[in-house]
Amino acid sequence: MIRTTTKAAAFAACLLATGAFADTYPNSVKYKDTGVPNVTAVTSIASIEARALLNRDDTTDVEVTTGSFEGDAPSGYVTKVKVGIPTADGIQPVNFNHPESPAFSGNVSGVIIGDIVTIDAQVRGLNNGTDHAVAQATVAKRPDLAVQSLSPPGVAITNNVATVRTTIVERNRSVGARANVRLLIDGVEVDRAENIWVNAGGRVTVTFAPILEAEAGWHNFTVVVDSMNPGDWNDADNTRTVEAEVYNVLGEFYNWSASASEEEFELYDYQKRSWTERTRHEQGVRQSFSFDGVIRAAVNLGSVTVTASGTTDGNALFTKSWNDFFVFSTPVGSTCARSSESPFIRVCRDRNGVVAVEIEYGNDDAVYRSWGWATRQNPFAPEEPMFTWDDTRESHTLQSRFGATVALDFTVTDGTNHWTAEPFLASLTSSSTSSSSPYACNFDSFTQETICRERRNASNMRSGSASGTSQ
Repeated sequence: MIRTTTKAAAFAACLLATGAFADTYPNSVKYKDTGVPNVTAVTSIASIEARALLNRDDTTDVEVTTGSFEGDAPSGYVTKVKVGIPTADGIQPVNFNHPESPAFSGNVSGVIIGDIVTIDAQVRGLNNGTDHAVAQATVAKRPDLAVQSLSPPGVAITNNVATVRTTIVERNRSVGARANVRLLIDGVEVDRAENIWVNAGGRVTVTFAPILEAEAGWHNFTVVVDSMNPGDWNDADNTRTVEAEVYNVLGEFYNWSASASEEEFELYDYQKRSWTERTRHEQGVRQSFSFDGVIRAAVNLGSVTVTASGTTDGNALFTKSWNDFFVFSTPVGSTCARSSESPFIRVCRDRNGVVAVEIEYGNDDAVYRSWGWATRQNPFAPEEPMFTWDDTRESHTLQSRFGATVALDFTVTDGTNHWTAEPFLASLTSSSTSSSSPYACNFDSFTQETICRERRNASNMRSGSASGTSQ
């Protein structure tokens, strides 16, 4: 497979998160607005838009504009405002003298969520003349935008486009808000999405795609949400940072071969002797994956990391990484790094600098059971008190059964460079085998006893393979 990377200008897109699917919207579009609405009042002189938002300190900000909170041009100026606060004894007025301005903000106390406050704004038109615009606003909790998650690039390569995704949520569920979302790498802004909209109780995903100028090594990827409109309830949750590694080189394996198989199997084996009787029964599904690849470049085996993953028709099969290796030399002059944990894999460099990678991985969903009795450990051991066993072991690690195709991904990194292969098995071949040995007894001349045995074995296999060479 030939991989081509195109440099592009940075951009940011906003996605509405809807479970398994997402719809894309321009930043300027309110994809939905189910929060407590702003209120308006229109006079022959000017119009107003108003809202009343409860703060964390239990005070309420009353905000008025002669334009709109979305940024429409003002129709006049606010000169005075009287806010009517509901009390047990009736409406209590709170008066504000305000320097002429297209917008007003005043703080009142004594109201709670759901109260209705009366806003009487004295406005002057753009061409003089004054009038009163009166509206009734429902008190709503100020919005609280938060960075819920941040996903750094899967593989970040210097001077190439890096995809970074973040999810922004509104937690207070009263009103929505607009905001800027900025991406920083090591504290330096590299991309932004301006004036995005998050509905009350909503969740959106913002995708950044800057050209990555960071050098190889570990870097901090930070997302900051700011410039909220309305202002935010709590700014402590408006940022999130994750660390990700950047590589200088993205290379491919010089050549590779890969295979995948899935087997439905059943084994039944019964055996009886004079001193023992045992049964073995195994049944389930096994999946196996293998990969052999060659890298014709220098690989630092002392800091190697290997990852492998697979999907079938878009569904996950497995994900595995190996980070702990020990390095040793072989009698033929090669240097190898072998994983310290099972399943074991090897990365070996020969005297010519060619590196071979061998990966074997498998998982299963099976039940293994054995049971029976015995009076001795073997035919010639002394008699002992009879002992019995009945052991059952279950393994359940399969994420998905094979579909029509299998896609695999194998990568090797050494802290600076990165090599990858992406085998795709476009078709799978089916095969079946079975054998059966019915119950029969025979005399064993070696142990001088009769041995009775019954055995059945069946296997249904689906498998495929692929190979490739870089060009």
